[in-house]
Amino acid sequence: MHGPAIHKRTLAVAVEACALAASGLDDTLDLMSKEVETALAGGITVSARTLTPTYTGMSYQDEAADKPVGVKRMTFTLEFEAAANAPDTLI
Repeated sequence: MHGPAIHKRTLAVAVEACALAASGLDDTLDLMSKEVETALAGGITVSARTLTPTYTGMSYQDEAADKPVGVKRMTFTLEFEAAANAPDTLI
């Protein structure tokens, strides 16, 4: 007979790199974001399955203060499928 419905799911992931630097703030945040992207390049293993993140964007914010502070926010999505009757088990 028919099995349970299969649902496609999309997980949005945000990673924020925060830095406080007297000089070279942009370079520091660029290096941090490079490290994040490199670490995620091989995928993320969940329930013995490797999910490949897709880079979806970046935003940057710096604060005018006594010491330069910056935040670079990177966003990724991960797509996977699960049965309707077992949403915690990837297929």
